[in-house]
Formats: sequence, C-alpha cells, structure tokens
Amino acid sequence: MIGSGSAESRYSPSPVVYQARPAGAQRGTATVVTVEGINLRGTSRLLFHGPGVSARILEVAELPTGGPSKTAHERLRIALDVGAAAETGVHGFRLVTPFGTTNWVPFAIGQFPERPATETNVELASAERLAFPVTVNGCLRRPGEAHYYAFAAGAGDEITFVVEASRLGSKLDSVLAILDGRGERLAENDNFFAGRPDSLLAHRFAGAGRYILRISDAAERAGEQYHYRLTAGRFPCVTGIFPLGVERGTMGRVRIRGYNLGGAEDVEVDGHLPPDENGFLSLKVKTPRGEALFPVQLALGKHRAVREREPNDTVAEAQSVELPVTMDGQVGRRGDRDLYRFRARAGEAIALEVSARRLGSLLDSFVEVLDQAGRVVPRAFLEGVVENLEQDALDSHTLDLSRLDTFTKPEFFPGDFVLIEGVELVRLQEAMRYTDGFSVAQGYLGQRLAWLGTTAQNHAALARVYKVRVMPPGGRPASADFPIFRLDYQNDDGGPTFGKDSYLLFTPPDTGDYFVRLRDVRDLGGERFGYRLTIRRATPGFRLFFDDTFSQHRDGRAAGARNPNVPRGGCVPVTVSVHRIDGFAGEVAVEVTGLPAGTRATSGIIREGEFHTSLLVSADPDAVLDAPVPLRVLGRARIAGREVVETAQAADEPMNLISVVPPAMVSVYAEPERLVIQPEGTARLSVRVKRHDGFAGDVGVEVKNLPPGLFVTGRSGAAGITIGEGESYRTIVLQADPSLSPGIFPIFAVVRVKSERAATMRGIASLGESADYGSSPILVSVEQGARSERQAGRGSGVRPDGR
Repeated sequence: MIGSGSAESRYSPSPVVYQARPAGAQRGTATVVTVEGINLRGTSRLLFHGPGVSARILEVAELPTGGPSKTAHERLRIALDVGAAAETGVHGFRLVTPFGTTNWVPFAIGQFPERPATETNVELASAERLAFPVTVNGCLRRPGEAHYYAFAAGAGDEITFVVEASRLGSKLDSVLAILDGRGERLAENDNFFAGRPDSLLAHRFAGAGRYILRISDAAERAGEQYHYRLTAGRFPCVTGIFPLGVERGTMGRVRIRGYNLGGAEDVEVDGHLPPDENGFLSLKVKTPRGEALFPVQLALGKHRAVREREPNDTVAEAQSVELPVTMDGQVGRRGDRDLYRFRARAGEAIALEVSARRLGSLLDSFVEVLDQAGRVVPRAFLEGVVENLEQDALDSHTLDLSRLDTFTKPEFFPGDFVLIEGVELVRLQEAMRYTDGFSVAQGYLGQRLAWLGTTAQNHAALARVYKVRVMPPGGRPASADFPIFRLDYQNDDGGPTFGKDSYLLFTPPDTGDYFVRLRDVRDLGGERFGYRLTIRRATPGFRLFFDDTFSQHRDGRAAGARNPNVPRGGCVPVTVSVHRIDGFAGEVAVEVTGLPAGTRATSGIIREGEFHTSLLVSADPDAVLDAPVPLRVLGRARIAGREVVETAQAADEPMNLISVVPPAMVSVYAEPERLVIQPEGTARLSVRVKRHDGFAGDVGVEVKNLPPGLFVTGRSGAAGITIGEGESYRTIVLQADPSLSPGIFPIFAVVRVKSERAATMRGIASLGESADYGSSPILVSVEQGARSERQAGRGSGVRPDGR
C-alpha cells in the first residue's frame, strides 16, 4: 500500500508534472513522451482531453533529487498514439496516480512531421537544416542562447514560421529573424498574436538561395521552461478575418488574409453550428492548398449584424443604428474614431460590449458615450472622505492593498469604495485590522475588479488613495475638505473575462439620441484592428467559474482546488466565483452534483453583491473510486422571476475531475460547532490538527467563507497563521466590524501542507503542489446591529457587476 506521506512525511503528497517533452506530436503517429515531476510513482493512466489519442505507461523511474531535496522525483516514459482523425491544436492531459490526478499539462497535436532540435545549432555556422514542412521541438537552455535553422527557398517562395510556446506553458518570449547567407537580417517578428508573446514570420523571397532562421528570447532568458515548437513550411496560414463574426443561425461569409492561401479570399461560415461557452466558433479554413495551419476564432452573435460605414469619425457623420445591433467595423488607421448614433429611453440600461482581442484583433478598444452635443456623458461624482497612501506598487491584477488603514483607528471598512490615483475605483472585500496586514479589493479569476467603467491599472508605490462616496451627477458634497472626482461613461478594459476588450453599462439620464465613440486606446489602427461592437438592452445574468485565485494563503498561492483529490475520511475546498452580467446583483446558490458513492459536498451561497464562495468535498473513510469522475458544480439564481441555472467552468483548463485518494497527512477539526458574534464583538475558534503517517511539518491555517466585516485578528501579512512543528492547535480570534450585517452562515478552517518547493521558495514556484484540507463547517450567527452608515457608497445605487 502506498502511504499518503512523502519522504520524511514533511511535504505534500500532491502529484505534480513539471515538464513533458516533446510538448506535442503529429496526428496519425505514435511517439514516446517523457514526463518528469513529483509524487508520480504508481501512475496508472494518462487522461487526454479530446478523442483519438490513447496512451500506455511504459516506465516509471525514480530520479536522484540532488542536494538536500527530500521529495522523490520521477520520470515516466509514455507511449502516445495519436489517431489520424485527432483534432489539431493545443489540448492537454492529466496523469492518474495513487495520490489523485495531476495538474493540467498542455500538449499540442500538429499536422506535419516532427523532430527534436539538435541543440548544437547555437551558432550561425552550425545551423540545423530544415526540410519543409516540419515541426521542431526545441528549448533554449542557456542565457543569451539562440537557435539557428538553415533552409533553401526559391524565387517567389512564401514561407511561414510559427512558434508555439506560451500556450504550452513555456516562459519563452520568442523573436524570429530571417537572415541571408551573410547573416544580414531580412525580416523579423517579436509578438505577432494579440495577448501572447509568440511569433509568426512569413516572407516572400525575391531570389533563390540558402537562408537562416534564428529563434531567441526577447530578454535573452533561458532554462528548461523556455521550450518551443517551431512549425515551418509553405503551408496555408490564416492570420486574420473580417468581419470577426456572423449572426447565429445564419450563413455568412468572412474575408480572410494570410499566407499561401492559393487565391482564396473569403470562406463561408455556418452560423448554425454550436458555439463554445463564450459564444465563439472555431473555424477550420480550407484553401486550394489545403487546410490552414490554425483554425480562426469568430463570434456567433445573437443580434442583427451591420457593417460599419465610413466616414463616421464625427458626431455629424455618425452612423445611425437601431437596437439591438452588432456593428462589424475596423479602426482602419492611426487616430481613427468610429461613432454610432442610437436612441434610448431614460433609465433603461444599455450594454455596450466589444469583441476584438478575444478574437485575435490587435485593437485595445476604448468606448465612451456622448450626448447630442458630442460631450461625454457624466456617470458619477466621487467625493473623497478619507485620504491615505498605498505603500506598495500594484500591478493590474493584485488584490492585496497594503496600509490602507491604521489598525488603531479604523477608517476603511468592507464595502467601501476606494479611488486609486484618481483613475481606478475598487471596492474592499477586506479592510486591514492587524499589524503588517492587507486590505483586499473585490475580484475574481485572479483580477482586481474596477468599478463604474474604470480599469484596473499598474500603480507606483505611494499612490494616493481616497475612500470616496459615490454621488450621481448633480449630487451635493457633504464637505469641502477633499477633492471631487468626475467619472464619465467610458471604459478601456472590461475586467475579468473581457481582457483588453471594453464593456460599459449605460443608464441614459434622459430619453433621446446618444453616440458611442470607439477607438484604440493607443490611437493605433490598421487592417488587423477589427472589432464587433454590440449595443443592446441589458439582460442580467451570470456565469460561474472554478476559481482558486481569490482567497489567498500567505505562502503565495490561492486555496480552492479545481481538480480536487479528496482524501478518504477528509475533505478539500473547492472555490467558485461568479461573473455578474449586465447588473445582476442577486445571490447564487451553488451545489456539487453527480458525486460518486462515498463522497459528498456542502452547498454554498454567493451572497448578493459578492463574487465567490467555497464548498467542501469529502469522502467517507471507506470510500473507493476506481477512476476519477467529472467535477460538476451548478449555480442557481432567480432573475426576472425565473430560475437560471449555469454550470461552472474552468477559465483556462478543461477536464476538472474528482479523485478519492489515501487518507490525508492531517485531520482538521474546528470548535465550537456554532459561534455567536455581535458587530464590534469577538469570538474564538479553535483549530486542531491530528497528524498521521509520521507527518511532522508545520501547516498554514486559513478560515474560509468569512463575510465582509468578519476577519481574523493577529494574522501577519507575510506568514499567516501557522500550527508549527510539534504543535497540534491554534486559537483564532474573529473580530466583527460595526458594518457586519445580521445573518447565519457557515465557515470552515483550511490547513495547508506545503510542497518542498513552496516551503523553500515561499510559494513562488509552488503551483498546485501544496495540499489543502478542510474542517467540518462551523455555523456563525451574527446578532443585533446593522450595516454601518459609515460605509462609502451606501445607497449609491451602484451595480455589483463592477461596471
């Protein structure tokens, strides 16, 4: 029997794949893939996402760890048979081990013959010869290294070179260059694809001869994680389409551009085909020279599609449209502005949504709403009521906001609106109440949520911060002690799920005509700057996601498995978040369905105005599960008098599974079973661990599902709460803000057994290696008191979708 503990029973037994080489294979072939990782002994199966691929485990060998490492490393050789009908593109797999299923491992299936790079091709003189078409699997292992490939081209040849790296988990920021026989550069490309650092370089050769392709990293970095797949040849390659979509349920045509298309200029699109969960369709383009290398993504819209008509750069030239409508357009040149006139009734919410970057366009859209005089319509005024400084620099995703409060004189509370540097409005999920702590902004899917059309941005250290009161246009400030900030109806980036695409929810102050003005935020333009702009009446709704990116342990990784390995006799947390659409504000009831015998799960509520909740999935002590089963979580909400049901998705990795594994290294208990607390009061929670299998390491402790206004005291921002080696319990003090509303809700404790890398690197490289285990739920009752009127934004009518 394989025990649950790793060497010396100090570190997490979670199975983790560090690398798989090669990172792809040609369809219709058999290949051997070498996989390396930890806790992979006893691997029995490879589960591939997508039909037509089968696998056999040939060998599992233990590797020397080197140095003081105590966690066993394994190397597997796996025979992979890729059927001729397998879909090309980036797919992925998980391994099934006695400790559960591994992390998601991306893997590509290609069209052309594949081979490894010789990796002696690090000088121009030793360039490796290419015969087209081909896919080469390589890795830049030494800083400053470049790989060189020699090839022959005829006069008029059009040859394309494409790098796949980032989608395969590589850190490579590739740069491609074509050199002539003397080493002089003829052409170069750094980042071709919108939103990822991969390169594509196509060139028409004026004369026959021998040429060289060089691939390097833009910052001259290197290592085992700087691997790539280079596909080269005279194959068809579509690099763009217009329009970016068609109306669902119709037949349409799109214009294509690219290389080696054999004279093809457009293709037919069947809008009757089912879209994916984002409303997009993957289109395989067939040309006289064969199928294009990559499918293209296009949108299947619900509304009537209309083409942009130039000139429409000014209010006088604006193109008139009737709602609902989707405008297919292009920002065709530098400084281009596209304006559309529409009519709306006072108080009727109108949604404006851009699809561009998500479909491969280079457009970084910016939209704004103008009145009949061409002035931007004001949305709100923000009155500063408390001034402070953000001590640390912030990137556009960070949720933790440092030093927004002094714990001796609280001035910031959960639910408060905070304006950063006058440009980004966030709302607090947590407010700092302890030394070295953090306030936390609302967010989900790893991104800070910006409100009222503002955009999450990077901010330097010592950014000026104001707690603000949100007032409608024309509202009166309470005092003149702090500045007043104006927010207009405009948006750059739409937030989680939108990326660089814009989204705006507009409530007309008066009945009449308005204008949407759209441009690139950098004032760029060209044929690759296409967009779809949908203008429609708001339809509230939601989407649900598996989300392990919000509630963070202080070792640098979030809690809440998307692929839970559930120990017999124990339980693990699963966190889900809600993406609120068009102002939907209500609560969402969440439940796990389709659980196998011997397992069960708690249900949960994402409260009104909130964005996430955590569930517990547990297994009986004698539970047996022969094979992993799909993790299925449903969310239910009442919207406009009807029940709406959505299934949770993973934003970036499919095939989410539940496995039953050996008992955990620790059992977790929390007492008492019920807690009563009052606003501004405290309550004590005892968290106890029982160690098994000789486990002697320390564990981090977090409390999950705390509502805004209830927080853990004495928690260091750097270290968190820890039950140390040789200890068995820790008493946690819960403090209630005056803003905490009455109610009854469950919470539970989670402890973390770190991986060895997490323990030595403070979680920077821990990935999903650490294991989280939960206690049974504790029922908390909040009695007396009501939500404090001190909360900024109270009664402001601000919608909780952050727009």
